[in-house]
Amino acid sequence: MTHLSLRRLLPAFFSGLLLLPLTGCALAPLIPSFPSWTSPPAATRQPASHSDAPRAETPDRYAWSLLTASDEQDLYLRICAAVADMAPTLVVTGFDSDTLVRILDYVRIDYPEYFWFNGADSLSTRTIGGVVQDITVNLSYNMTTDQLPQAKAAVEDAAQDCLSAIDSSWSDYDKIKAVYDWVIRRADYDGSVTDQSLYSVMTQGRGVCAGYARATQYLLQSLDIPCTYITGYARGGSHAWNLVEADGEDYYLDPTWGDPVFTDGSSGDPNQVSYGYFCVTTDVLLRTHTIDDTLPVPQCTATSCNYYVHNGLSFSDYDLQALTEPLIQTAQSGAASFSFQFTNADAYAQAVSSLFNGQEVFSLLDQAASSTALDASKVRYSTDDTLWVVTIRLQYR
Repeated sequence: MTHLSLRRLLPAFFSGLLLLPLTGCALAPLIPSFPSWTSPPAATRQPASHSDAPRAETPDRYAWSLLTASDEQDLYLRICAAVADMAPTLVVTGFDSDTLVRILDYVRIDYPEYFWFNGADSLSTRTIGGVVQDITVNLSYNMTTDQLPQAKAAVEDAAQDCLSAIDSSWSDYDKIKAVYDWVIRRADYDGSVTDQSLYSVMTQGRGVCAGYARATQYLLQSLDIPCTYITGYARGGSHAWNLVEADGEDYYLDPTWGDPVFTDGSSGDPNQVSYGYFCVTTDVLLRTHTIDDTLPVPQCTATSCNYYVHNGLSFSDYDLQALTEPLIQTAQSGAASFSFQFTNADAYAQAVSSLFNGQEVFSLLDQAASSTALDASKVRYSTDDTLWVVTIRLQYR
């Protein structure tokens, strides 16, 4: 992404150019068929209970839906119950260590509300005559049982701050956007945070990608929106984001990359949210992300809940007049920026050239300024050559 600014002294000339650097955070095979992903237990506008183990008959979480063998399902439920009670150990029979570790990971993936659970500290295998009798799992927690009640209360208070503003009658898109916006505005990306749970993001307003993704998952599950935790790589390092279901279709959602503190480190509006990775397809995600093989994932192809498509800001061709009315509506709302996307590289390249090299952006601003309080004398903007997104920072008289 490139950040630039233009000032119009005379209608046809550049007067300044500023370039700000962008700071940074073998594709995994996609599984063509996967188990049905059903909605989590209904808990509209209320966070899920931390203390209750999942119902034995239907936990209804994404990783759970991948388990078809009854013995693996039973083990999953035993792990959930042990974690909910902060049991120090769990003795398991009939499983090899690889299967045990996989199901432990599934519980961590499915239950962001178990924020005190780090995973398995160690495994001890007992054998007789070379035959494995059982495996003892030493479970690891990041706090004590005495600290947990206060921590739960703090998380639930923060969750209620978000969920109380969301009406159960809202569309899936509006619920997802409300949670996405809340998490991004709540948190600042802070690489010094070691907590990989939702706790730091929810209660302290800072965290890393794991915290952003787990907080988003927890809140959306509380709204009966199916959401899971996805891991992989981006910008040369480990990364986490979400897979979410909206109106029966699957999308990827990356709240960390929606936070400008993470995205460019600039000193702009701290409430500004980027929607470049809001409900995107697999093809768009894989331009910058690599999905690991922790979970099989669907091929996401739907676009109706993508931010730009949903708001009429996605264009297949460059047309200056087509941008005018959306800009006027944006300016009337007092927004700090106007962002739009193109569906192909050629249209995007033409838009960048015409708007900024040809300074047509000032004609666009002039048209909008006639009915709004926009200042059309100068403009700051950014271009994203990967997502084909243009963002114009709006200034007002």
